[in-house]
Order: sequence, then C-alpha cells, then structure tokens
Amino acid sequence: MHPFLLDSCCSPQLMAEAKTLDGLLLLGTGFTISLGHCVGMCGPLVGAVSLAWRQQGRRYSALIPALLLYHLGRLGSYSLIGLAFGLLGTATQQAGQGRTIQGGLSLLAGLLMCLLGFGLLGWLPTQRWVESGRLGQAVAARFRGLLGRRDLGAALLLGAANGFLPCGPVYAVAAGTVAAASPLLGAGAMMLFGLGTVPVVLALGLGAGRLTPKAQGRFARIGALLVLLIGLQLILRGCAAFGWVPHLHFGELVIW
Repeated sequence: MHPFLLDSCCSPQLMAEAKTLDGLLLLGTGFTISLGHCVGMCGPLVGAVSLAWRQQGRRYSALIPALLLYHLGRLGSYSLIGLAFGLLGTATQQAGQGRTIQGGLSLLAGLLMCLLGFGLLGWLPTQRWVESGRLGQAVAARFRGLLGRRDLGAALLLGAANGFLPCGPVYAVAAGTVAAASPLLGAGAMMLFGLGTVPVVLALGLGAGRLTPKAQGRFARIGALLVLLIGLQLILRGCAAFGWVPHLHFGELVIW
C-alpha cells in the first residue's frame, strides 16, 4: 500500500516497487516504535485491559479474542485518522494545480514528519505538544470508563479509544498521509503502521516480559530515525515534483 505520491513519469513496475518499499518502511517503523515508545506508553493500557479480564476469572484462552478485538479497534482508529488526513490532502490537490499542489503537500508532510521525529528524539518539544492536549484527556477519561466493562464489545471500543489517544509517532506517520494519492491509500498507510505495532503490544497484553528501559530507549530512537527517513523521502519527492532534484531509483526500486 503506497501512502505517498509518485511522479506520473514512473512506469507501473516502478510504482509497484515503490509501494513495496514504502510498505516495508511503514511496517518496520511501527514494529520498531512499538519496541520503544509503545512498550512504555501503550503497555500499561493494554496491561490494564488484560488485568481487568483476568480479575473477572476468565480463562487465559478467553483473553486472546479480547486482545485481538482490542487491536482491531486500534487499527480501525488508525485507518480513520489516515483516511481523514488523506481526504484533506486530496481535497487540497483537487482545488489546486496538480503537480504543484502535490509537490507542496509532499514537502509540508515531510517537514511535519521531521519535526515530530525530532520530538521523538527529544530534540524538540513537539511530542509533548501532541500528547498533552485536551483531546488526550477526554479520550483517556473515556478509556477509563470502558475498563469497567467485561465484554468483547468493550474490548473493541477500548482499542478504538486507544487509537485516538494523541501520540507522537501516530501523528508523525499520519502527517505523511496528507500527501497520499487517495484517502484509501492514506488509510492503508496507517493500517500498515498499526500492523507493525501489533506483535509487541499483543505480547505485552499476554504477559510477555518487558524490555529494559535502556533497550526501550534504543528502539525508540531507531523508530524516530525511521520517521525522519520517511519524512526526508517525502521532502525529496516534493522537491522532485518541482524539478529541484531528479527522481532517484536503482533499477526498478524507486527511492523518491
């Protein structure tokens, strides 16, 4: 699923290769971020869900469907975020002049991703701005209210609420979907990012051992660097759309 724009001069095969590259980047970013940021931030949330179910006396096997529904709700929220950002980008493109607007959106999305990536590295306060707003407080209150319920529907809603919690990495990737070629591709990009986070967060919910804080910090930095890499890729694609730099590809592998 290719989240970002490509120059129309690229052949279908080149475009397919670019989709694969971007998809792997998104999955890898999600997985690496989950080993660092998500372990510390989402770990306690999914742990609370697991604890609530275990305290009810449910069998361990009954926890797995609840956790899967939890992640389904979370991925659904991520997809809606990507769809909304993709709609915004598409509407802007249709209101402007084709490639000029696409190039500008790509530059803007790349710059936003880089700013948020620097925040994930602790070099800018952007992550704190994202995660300390009123929206986060409202969603967190809803999350706590749902913890009192012990049914599969509640697990789905808890995941959906978790997906809408303001989160630096989520917003960083969502910023890139503004440059998506279509709203559905924006939704797909966020879905791929979310899928990358599922294995680690699912293991946390099942009671797997936590990484040490030092290891979490290392993986968080790697994830932030991947966010910056995608942001830089978008910036270069925007520059190429304006003719400031040439498109780069190695054989059939499109870089930007």
